[in-house]
Amino acid sequence: MAGKAQLSGCKERTVRHLLIGLVLVGITLAIQPQTASAQQAQYDCTDVESCARLGTELFQSDQFLPAALVLEYAYQLDPVNVLLYNIARAYQRGNRCVRSSSYFRRYLDSGDTQAREQAAQHEPGQTACAERYHGLILQAEAALSASQPDQALALLTDAREFSDEPEARLMMLDLLLDSGTPENCQLASDTLGQVSALGDYSQTQWETLQELQQRTDQCLGQITSQTDQQQCLADRDRLDADWRHSVKTRQLIGIITAGVGGAVLIGAVVHDIVSQGTIDDYEAAAAAGDAAQYNSLRDDLSSAKTVSIILYAAGAATTAAGLVVWLTAGGTSPAESIDCSSVSWDFGFGLPSGEAGLWFSGVF
Repeated sequence: MAGKAQLSGCKERTVRHLLIGLVLVGITLAIQPQTASAQQAQYDCTDVESCARLGTELFQSDQFLPAALVLEYAYQLDPVNVLLYNIARAYQRGNRCVRSSSYFRRYLDSGDTQAREQAAQHEPGQTACAERYHGLILQAEAALSASQPDQALALLTDAREFSDEPEARLMMLDLLLDSGTPENCQLASDTLGQVSALGDYSQTQWETLQELQQRTDQCLGQITSQTDQQQCLADRDRLDADWRHSVKTRQLIGIITAGVGGAVLIGAVVHDIVSQGTIDDYEAAAAAGDAAQYNSLRDDLSSAKTVSIILYAAGAATTAAGLVVWLTAGGTSPAESIDCSSVSWDFGFGLPSGEAGLWFSGVF
């Protein structure tokens, strides 16, 4: 009985593995279109069969990285060899030749024959791609050691073209933030927005990614603070320039007004000089007893005095007004009350945006 029970268990396991294999080979054959998408899927599979189907759906909807992660989880639940091949295919289609080459080799070493011919065709190219990636990473590290950050950044960019590995992403982000330039800071922010939602990081890499996010927030904050301070200084300089122009204009108006007043006073003096002849004639008529001439000159002299008084008063008032305008045109520039050193940025720290990825017992 025990033998029969053991034989029955083996048959059930063999049949189950065959069913799984048929489902998973569908990834490479793409026999039927699926309506599920990565956004709709909740990654709530609990057994190897449901995870295999979910991985197939994700693969066929071109969600290759989520498909690889789900299939890796399925392999943890039950290490069916054909899963290794389909994980490799998902990573291959997702531009991850480093991981795909490793899984292709693991599948070929497993002895499984279900997709051996296909794996043997894919593995050499993926391995060559992975070797090229590692070579570029080593060159980037050498460039960093030689203080050639621009060269290192270009090499890391090329490496990500071969295989978009977390290692290369983190190195690139760290290098961009080390430069401290506004352009690279913004590029780091844009890159974080693209890669933070990917779920292929180890726990240590994810913690590093969070630290890089904080550094990016700081970098953006510093750039914003510097920009605000520069704007403050520009506004202060413009306000001071406007004030100085206004002072010069008021001083000019004061000088012109005082000049007009001075001219009026000079006019009053000239008028008095001219009127002196009338005064002499008036006194001569009085001495001669010429009543008619005396009365006529008296009226002229009265009018001359009135004009003289008006001219002196107007000249003095205008000159005084001009001097007041000129003297009060200065003062303290309002720009001096603006303290641009107080412009600061309130740094905010947060976790990367987007989905955190797939956690399977501590393995992404």
